[in-house]
Amino acid sequence: MEGAKPDEFAVAQRLSFALWDSLPDEELRKAAGQRALHTREQVTQQARRMLGDPRARAKLQYFLQQWLQMNQRDDLTKDDELFPGFTPETIADLRTSLNLFLEDAVWNGASDYRQLLLADYLYVNDRLAK
Repeated sequence: MEGAKPDEFAVAQRLSFALWDSLPDEELRKAAGQRALHTREQVTQQARRMLGDPRARAKLQYFLQQWLQMNQRDDLTKDDELFPGFTPETIADLRTSLNLFLEDAVWNGASDYRQLLLADYLYVNDRLAK
């Protein structure tokens, strides 16, 4: 049926796979069974609940790492003579710095997605601050 609204169980599955890459949990299945995923407000309420689950953070972190191609180059190196301080520890610090920034830009209540492109700050430790 073209244009027909999906049933609540389909909504539960779509929501769960979109936010968690997983099957709906008991609460979401229960909501679907009680036709409590019928309105925009009901779906929004469940989505907000689900965003508080660690699976949502993991899914978004994975997405951002793929988007930024962070795992493409595990063998990242620089010429030792030109960049004597660029060590494996520096690379690990840079990855940690980026992960902290992404965490703040996405999950900080005062932030929004534009921070990913417009932020004028980053996280550094003593090694990166040099």
